[in-house]
Amino acid sequence: MTSNEFILDKVKENVQTIFNQTNTALFIPILGDGLERCSKFVTENMDTPIEVYLPEDMCDPIPALIAQCTLVDSFLNCPKEQWEDSAACNDVRNFFKSCKHPLFKF
Repeated sequence: MTSNEFILDKVKENVQTIFNQTNTALFIPILGDGLERCSKFVTENMDTPIEVYLPEDMCDPIPALIAQCTLVDSFLNCPKEQWEDSAACNDVRNFFKSCKHPLFKF
């Protein structure tokens, strides 16, 4: 294990701790599922090890890619009782549903 390794179980544990302290615990399974899907997708779909393209002193971008993917996944799976049915929110949701970028295909 390296200091840059993404540890899914630890991230899910932190999400549970944070969201249990607020009135948003209903997001815990949504974020957990998104983290599972996105960590698997990002790590399995790296055609070339990303380290080849990074300067030595740059942080590993995989955790950021997983976070971005999880954010979109959570947005797309927002519970109805939390969803704001506005033109702006619906437009963003529709954009990600039709997005051709492979990181946002679920």
